[in-house]
Amino acid sequence: MTAGIVWEFFKSFCVLFFIAFIFSKLDIIKNHLTNPPTRMDDKLVMALLFGALGCVGSSIGVEFYNSLINTRVIGVAVGGLLGGPLVGVLSGLIAAGHRIFLVKAGSATAVVCGISMIIEGAFAGYFSRYLYKFRSRWFPAAIVVILCELFRKLMLLLFIRPQEFAVLLVKNMTVPMLVINTLGVILFVKYIETVVRESDLLKIQQSDVVLALTEKISTCLKQGLIGENLQNVVRTIEENTDFTHIFITNTSAPIISNLSAEKNADFDFSIAELRNNLDVNDPYFEFAIGEINFLAAPIYDESQVAGFLMLGKKEELNTYDIYLAGGLGKLFSTQLAMGNLEYRSSLLKEAEIKVLQTQINPHFLFNSLTVISSLCRTDPMKARSIIDHLAEFYRKNLRVNSQMVTLEEELSHIEAYLEIIRARYASKIDITFDVDEVSECYIPPLSLQPLVENCVKHGLLPKRDGGVITVRAKREPSLEAVKIEVEDNGVGFDLTKPPSKDSNRIGLSNVKERLVNCFGDDLLWRIDTQPDVGTKVTLVIPIVSR
Repeated sequence: MTAGIVWEFFKSFCVLFFIAFIFSKLDIIKNHLTNPPTRMDDKLVMALLFGALGCVGSSIGVEFYNSLINTRVIGVAVGGLLGGPLVGVLSGLIAAGHRIFLVKAGSATAVVCGISMIIEGAFAGYFSRYLYKFRSRWFPAAIVVILCELFRKLMLLLFIRPQEFAVLLVKNMTVPMLVINTLGVILFVKYIETVVRESDLLKIQQSDVVLALTEKISTCLKQGLIGENLQNVVRTIEENTDFTHIFITNTSAPIISNLSAEKNADFDFSIAELRNNLDVNDPYFEFAIGEINFLAAPIYDESQVAGFLMLGKKEELNTYDIYLAGGLGKLFSTQLAMGNLEYRSSLLKEAEIKVLQTQINPHFLFNSLTVISSLCRTDPMKARSIIDHLAEFYRKNLRVNSQMVTLEEELSHIEAYLEIIRARYASKIDITFDVDEVSECYIPPLSLQPLVENCVKHGLLPKRDGGVITVRAKREPSLEAVKIEVEDNGVGFDLTKPPSKDSNRIGLSNVKERLVNCFGDDLLWRIDTQPDVGTKVTLVIPIVSR
C-alpha cells in the first residue's frame, strides 16, 4: 500500500473526527456516555445518528482494488457501545445498506462487509453492558473496534474468492484500518468524555454560584417578604448576576425594581397577561420588551400565583439563566410558604395558651369564691379583704395586653391567691419569698400560681401539720437568666409512678407546656421530689423583653 493511500485515509479520518466533534455537542450523546438510553425514541435517534456516521465513513473511504479502506466501524461500534444492542444493530443495518447499495455497489466485498457490519454492531451493543463498569471508557471501546476489524478481515478470508485476492486485501488493509480506526474510536470517546467532564464542571460551578446567591437571598428574606428585604434581594441579584433589569411584582403591579422611576415607566407590565401566559407545569416563561429579554418566574402562595420575579438583560438568555430564574422563583414561593406556616403556628400557639389560661382562671375563681362564701358568715371583714384581693388580682390580669407579664406581677398574683388560702388554712400554710430585683424578667401570666397551688393541694394539705412554701427568684448573670424555685416540705410524690388523670387538677405538665411554647429550648425545667420530704420545681428562664 502506498504512502499516498495512507495519507488519503488519514484525511478521511480527520473529516470523520470533525463530524464527531459536532456529535459531542449533542445532549443525547453526552447524556448517554454515563448511562445507556432507556426510552425507545432516544434509541432510534442514536441509531440514526451513528448509522449516518457509519455511512459517512464509507463515503469518504479510500478505494483500494475496488474495495474501501474506511472508518465505517467507528460510527457503528461507538453507537452500539453507548446505545446498547438495538442501537448497534440498527446502526449496522443503516451503514450496511449504504455500503451494499450505494457505495461500490456490486463489488466483491460489498455484501460481506455489509453483513459483517451488522454483526459488529450487535457485538458492540452486547459489550455495552460492560462499558459502564470502566472508569475510562476509551480502553474497552478500543478493544471492541480491534475485535470488529479482525472479525471483518476473517469474513473476507472466508467468503471472498479468489483466495489470493482476499489475502491481498487483508494483508494491505488490516494494519492501517486497525491503527486509524482504533485511534479514531479512542479519540472519539475521550473527546466526548472531556466535553461531558467540562460540562459537569461548569454545572458544578454554576451550582456553587446559585447556592451562594441563594444563601445571600435567604439571609435577606429571614424577616419575610417585606419592602426593605425585597429591595436587598433585588440588589443582591443585581450584584451577583449579569441581569440588568430586575422586577418583583404582586398580583397587580411591580412593587420592587432595581431601576429608577423614569426607567420603570418604560416597562408597562400587564400582570394579568403574564398570568395568562403561564403554564402551571413550567417554573418560568420567556418574553421580550424592546431589546430586553425577560424570564418570568411565578411566586406561589400555596397553589395561587402571588406575583412574579422577572429578570431581564439585552444578551440572549442561556440555560444557566433559566435554571437561576426557576430556582429563585421556587425559593420565593418556599419563603412565602414558610412565612404562612410560622404565622399559623404562632396563631395555634396563642390559641393553645388561651385554652390553658381558661383552664386555670375559672379554677382559681371557683376556689376563691368558695372561701369567700364560707367567710361571709363567720368573718365578714375578712371576706371583704379577700374580695379586695380577688378584685385586684383580676384587675391586673385584665390589664395584661400581651401574653407576657413581669415576674413582679406574677408574684402579686401568688400573694393574692395565698391571702385567700390563708383565710381557710391559716394554721397549716405558711409561705416565704426570697426574690431579687428582676423586673425585666417576663413570663406567661399564671405560670407560677399553679405551682404554688399544687404545693398547697397536693403537698401541704395532705400533711397533718401542713408546712411551708418557699418561692425564690435569683438572677443568673452568667446565663442572662433568672432561676426560679417553688418548693414545699409536704408529702412529695413518686416520679416513677404515672401521673393522676384527675381532670380537676392543674398539672405541672400544663405549666411546662406553656413555658416551652414561650421559651423553647432556652427553658430549663427540673422537678426534685421525694415522698414524705417535699417537692421543688426549678425553672431557669431567659431574660427577654415583653
